[in-house]
Amino acid sequence: MTGIPTRNSRRAALLLGLIVALGMALRARGLGHLLIWDEALNVCSVRAFAVGGTDPYSTGFWRHPPLFSMLMLLLAPLRPGFAERAELLAVLFSAGNVILLFRLTSRVFGTVAALWAAFFLAVMPGAILFDVWIKRDAAAVFFSLLALHLFLARRDLTAGLAMGLALLSKETAAFFAPALFGLWAVGARPPRRLRQIIAIGLIAAATAGWWYPLFSSSVRYYVAFVQGADSPAVAVWVYPWHYYFWRLRDDLGPAALLLCLCGLLAAVRWRGNGAAPPGRAALNPSRAALLPLLMFAPAFAVLTLARGKASWFVLVLLPSLAMLAGVGAAALARRAGALADRARATTRHVLRPALLRGLAAVVAAVAVARVAGRDYEDVLRRTDFRQWAGAAASRRAACALNSVALPGERALVTPFHYWQGSSIPDYPDPVFAFYLANIPVVVSPNSAPFEQLVDEIREHRLDWALLSPPPADGVPVVIRRFMHEYGLRPWSMKGACLFRTKTVYEQGEGAGGEGG
Repeated sequence: MTGIPTRNSRRAALLLGLIVALGMALRARGLGHLLIWDEALNVCSVRAFAVGGTDPYSTGFWRHPPLFSMLMLLLAPLRPGFAERAELLAVLFSAGNVILLFRLTSRVFGTVAALWAAFFLAVMPGAILFDVWIKRDAAAVFFSLLALHLFLARRDLTAGLAMGLALLSKETAAFFAPALFGLWAVGARPPRRLRQIIAIGLIAAATAGWWYPLFSSSVRYYVAFVQGADSPAVAVWVYPWHYYFWRLRDDLGPAALLLCLCGLLAAVRWRGNGAAPPGRAALNPSRAALLPLLMFAPAFAVLTLARGKASWFVLVLLPSLAMLAGVGAAALARRAGALADRARATTRHVLRPALLRGLAAVVAAVAVARVAGRDYEDVLRRTDFRQWAGAAASRRAACALNSVALPGERALVTPFHYWQGSSIPDYPDPVFAFYLANIPVVVSPNSAPFEQLVDEIREHRLDWALLSPPPADGVPVVIRRFMHEYGLRPWSMKGACLFRTKTVYEQGEGAGGEGG
């Protein structure tokens, strides 16, 4: 990349297209992946909304800003393959993020830095993992980057609209607001006028402001999340203050991480030449070069100081870090070119392009080799073990019931005790609901006594019982009594037991039973 003239727009467009295709190919391996809690809840809530359902999953539609969920409604939520289509929608937003990061970086730092920035965002391990999730983060990043790009292009009205759409995608878009305000405050786009930032703020508020006071049920949760409130829903997310420092090491990859440090030094020393593309007013180069720092520093400070920390929150940091890595790569390329220029005139014209292209090929090959062929679930397990373990256990339980239940049979199901701090504690988790086939179920609390469960089985003539009582020393009482009083043998799995309960309603109390 570094050996290509920055003014060759056709070649740059071709390289950008290849980078976007590479990024989508790396993410395609994650399509059809194991859904974690939030993803499964998004799928179940959109399906419930589409049919006017009132089950506990339906409330998830308004749990966060609704733009992404509304887009999911266009993907035929009641037809097979809906989850895969929603994953592809998220991947398309991530491809848009790569393109917008290129446009934003090229406006400030030039084409070479922009190509490298786009490349690193496309191959960052963290981005590859989280970009396929059925969550709102990729859409929020897309509209936030669009707002920054439009601001630098002096299109304040559409920048305000884009910022409003970002806030209608997810609350974490607020992390990009300091970058937009900071660019205005430092005079990156002269002349600076108060009416510019007022117009952007008013349009963003008009676009997204209605939802937060009328529908939001998550703002209070985010406040508790930051404060580390003493509740099970927050306690499971509390990590040490340095959690994201360690996460960046794995989410960026070693090449991008090292180049970020080089890019930081290059950005603070950036002077540029103040030139602007045809038809555009020039930026203040040294102040516009603060963009990646304005995108990264406020967000990282809040995330570090917050007691609650989710692994996927790094998505709001990755574009700024990819930009810094791109700036660092371009700076090193200039330094390598300067060294090549010291060679004799007879070899300079050969040595310089060979050296630059060789270095580019090595860095690109190392970055791609690190992520090519990765197993999605293995990466998820190492990145967020608790999310993987809970989702894998719920999928396993659903698949076990699917494999044994005959057409027309029904089951008793209790919520799984291992989902701590569940927002729907008296209902099976959405991961289980997503993977469960069309099997009618009756739900009882996982703390229900043995007699209540037996009454439910007899009243509704339930053929199976999938039970997940709270942990206890030894075998839980409910499980022991089904085994001893009815002679049932359980299919045991992580966090749950599955019983064949047909004999419970067919025979009198104390009769022998069948098992598996």
